[in-house]
Amino acid sequence: MDLFSLEARIATDRAIVSQGTFFDFFQMAWPQIDPAPLVLNWHLEEKCSHLEAVSRGEIRRLVINEPPGSGKSNTVNILWNAWEWVHRPETKFLFASFDVSLVGTRDGGKLIRLLSSDWFRLRWGNLLFPGKPAASMFETVAGGFRFSTSPGGRGTGRHGDIRVIDDPIKPRDAAGGATMTKNALESVSKWCADTWASRATDRTSVRDVLIMQRLNTDDLAGEWLRAGNCVHLRFPMLYDPDRPCKTAWGGDRRTQKDELLFPKRFPLEEVLDMRDGTSPLSMGPDVFAAQCQQEPVQKGGGIFREEWWRFWDYQEGIPEPCLCNKCRPLKRTIPGCPDAPSRTCRVLPRQNVLDLQSWDCAFKDTKTSDFVAGGLIRVGEGAVFLVECRNERLSFTHTVEAIRVMSQANPQAYDKLVEDKANGAAIEDTLKAEIPGITLVNPEGGKIARANAGSIYMSGGRFYLPHPRIAPWVWAFMYQHENFPRTVNDDMVDMVSQVLVRLKKHGEDFSKAMAKLRGEAA
Repeated sequence: MDLFSLEARIATDRAIVSQGTFFDFFQMAWPQIDPAPLVLNWHLEEKCSHLEAVSRGEIRRLVINEPPGSGKSNTVNILWNAWEWVHRPETKFLFASFDVSLVGTRDGGKLIRLLSSDWFRLRWGNLLFPGKPAASMFETVAGGFRFSTSPGGRGTGRHGDIRVIDDPIKPRDAAGGATMTKNALESVSKWCADTWASRATDRTSVRDVLIMQRLNTDDLAGEWLRAGNCVHLRFPMLYDPDRPCKTAWGGDRRTQKDELLFPKRFPLEEVLDMRDGTSPLSMGPDVFAAQCQQEPVQKGGGIFREEWWRFWDYQEGIPEPCLCNKCRPLKRTIPGCPDAPSRTCRVLPRQNVLDLQSWDCAFKDTKTSDFVAGGLIRVGEGAVFLVECRNERLSFTHTVEAIRVMSQANPQAYDKLVEDKANGAAIEDTLKAEIPGITLVNPEGGKIARANAGSIYMSGGRFYLPHPRIAPWVWAFMYQHENFPRTVNDDMVDMVSQVLVRLKKHGEDFSKAMAKLRGEAA
């Protein structure tokens, strides 16, 4: 090989990387980490541009949601790390995944081979110390390092400038039973809050990247996005024009409904088989919605659908809140929004009504126990109105006090339904001499069956929520219902269905229905 041509190529590559973008380096370095030919697609460039913005400090917290097999690990865990070290070899990286060997042995090993290759060293010199570094932890000669760990693994003991979480939970753990899923999700959340969040060299400048396929409404991505202060890069397998992804640095470039994300790798027939087929690779609609569409609950909700919500207010003529994709994240109706409903809120009835309470209690008050949900429900004029709602972790003593306070504020609400599970019986025993009307209710059937039975009131437009301007907790109430049964917490669902199921069972005369429940009528 001609020495001059080699030197010329080296000089050219250096100039491109020095003056160009991460995407330029991405294409240049790809053959060094993967023998398979690089299949380019626009979403790869979008990821590169957003990661480059993280490097510049323009993005402090980035969430990337994309389907499996979209090139996330090679892009984020290997090539971006190398590109950052070309420019700033002193950068300290922390990587975490549900399996430490994925970001350590696999991706860390690939990075070491890239940095040790003749191709890299001829262009940017020796960044690593002599010897054979450990893939899970190695340093640069400039003081930077890359450390790999996992949620629940040993403490890092190190602090990073850039922290990357790549799939913090394995899909199987988020697809088990309700208890298994809840424990897995809460374990990751606790690790992130208690351990990961403290591992920053400088809290004022640390940058975080979370890249994962969605698995559950309450997975770590969902938690970060609800908290806000994130840039969200979302790539569904099939484009949804109702949920476009646009950021200051780019976003989803597609425009047509159901346009494919990566047709060269995932053609339409394969995508449809993943969603609807019968082959061993078929996911089914629910899993496809989560992992491929980045929608843990299929659009429109599961049992409870967004379009069912109706609202009440104390005043006449108050417009219902807009729940479109633009207004709902802001928790307010944007003035002039073309999607705003034309309906006005129903006025809360005050005469010929029946008020009652419903409580879904917990076994104990811990950081991982279920929430207590209690509500004041009004029945009248052929409809059901949720007037008040309380949903939080409460000890037995605080649960008793919460029922006492709601009862004192609403003496007209004689009937108080308390689920005959957890500490319900103890609550009745404590309060029965002081507060009349407490009735223990044995839950009938499973949670999903009860929710389906009670949903007839919502689907039929006979269930009303207070306008969010009156009760801000309404947003959490709607979220929990729309994401049921895939959400971790379902206490408000149980609390409401406890009433609706019995109203449905006993007929439309609600006063007699409650009397029957108390055993006072035949």
